[in-house]
Amino acid sequence: PFRTAPRLLATPHLGYVSEDNYRTYYGQAVEDIEAFLKGSPIRTLGAPGR
Repeated sequence: PFRTAPRLLATPHLGYVSEDNYRTYYGQAVEDIEAFLKGSPIRTLGAPGR
């Protein structure tokens, strides 16, 4: 019923987000991109040993 309610605006819960969370998330995203561009990706999905 909620998915079809004409006046409902559903948004994700973001109450846990802090400045430190964003700093870590975006900092790691930049590290990931730089490592990928250098040909040595880090934090890969399905990496051996996981």
